[in-house]
Amino acid sequence: MPFVVVSVGIIAAMFGLVTVNDAMVGKYTSDRWRARAFAVRYFLGFTAAGFSVGLVAWLHDTGGFGMMPRAFGGFCLLIVAGALIFPPERRIPAARPAE
Repeated sequence: MPFVVVSVGIIAAMFGLVTVNDAMVGKYTSDRWRARAFAVRYFLGFTAAGFSVGLVAWLHDTGGFGMMPRAFGGFCLLIVAGALIFPPERRIPAARPAE
């Protein structure tokens, strides 16, 4: 039962990530490149989703059911490490109006 509760929390967090990812793409891309950035983001997301089906089957065959949560945890650590190496946000001063 604890595993089910933790799994529900993980799934809820993953659905929340969709909103965060879309907000980041919208904030950090220019208007001219925003549509292309969303296209690349969704292409990579759907490609990874298709790849994950085969990965789950392979992990289950390799190490049983217990291998999948460990692998998922490892991927989560990679994602956190990637988020930590994002460059800091630069503030550009606004242009002063002409006098």
